[in-house]
Amino acid sequence: METYIATPDGQAAAAEDRVTAEPELNDTSNHIPSPVSNDEGCAATETLKLPATPVKPTSANGAGIPSIRQHAAAAQAPAKAMKKPLLDPNKYRKEKAPTAEETFSDGAQSTIPVRKPGSRNFFRVHPDEEYRLYNVPVVEDDKRETHILTPDLEIPEDLERFVYHVNLITCLNHKGTLFVWPYKNSTNDWSKSASRIVRRAAGEWVRLSADMDANGYRVETATGELRATEPVWPNMTFEEILNTAFEDKCIDSIDHPVIRSIRGLGYGPTI
Repeated sequence: METYIATPDGQAAAAEDRVTAEPELNDTSNHIPSPVSNDEGCAATETLKLPATPVKPTSANGAGIPSIRQHAAAAQAPAKAMKKPLLDPNKYRKEKAPTAEETFSDGAQSTIPVRKPGSRNFFRVHPDEEYRLYNVPVVEDDKRETHILTPDLEIPEDLERFVYHVNLITCLNHKGTLFVWPYKNSTNDWSKSASRIVRRAAGEWVRLSADMDANGYRVETATGELRATEPVWPNMTFEEILNTAFEDKCIDSIDHPVIRSIRGLGYGPTI
């Protein structure tokens, strides 16, 4: 490092700073070189003559003073803790498949919609039972979006009539989009029809449409090239799919904004 000292003629001269230990045996630990004024009123720094071999600094108790690297290491921010998944599929697996039900590309989606298959897309159902959940408690918010309730949440009596149970089925449409299909776990005709379609879609591409007169779904099977094409499922575990799909739609407390809105607690817009 070079230090420039002003000279009378206005030009700068370079002088090398040499960092070494204290030259004297006297107590100079608190000694600060005093500036020396020259004839022009400019301050010059007094140069100390130090021994060639630096003296290892010690603390008051004789222990070595931590080095700069040690201080830097201690000042580093702690490593970011891994976020524990909020939803554990195994906690929901007490329920079995309904009676009618007893018969990947690299990378992963950053979002996974929770919705019906729709009437425009052909889709397939993941053939592995581990990629399905049955009789899962959920509620809907003001936008009719599905929010999953954690298994250990105690539901107040005034909220029970707003809670219903669904089956969550992992699906893939013919455009390659992964989604979770929630349909009611019920004994009505619509639920029975959906369960039959799930069983069929596990082995072939199908497209469904609502048949209001029959209280069920009509099924259309894919033809041509799509019929012979096997789905390529994303390389994701069901736990990853579930937590991605319900990342901001998981209720683990009765103080959740959706629950408070349903119960009429508080005034103002809900989240």
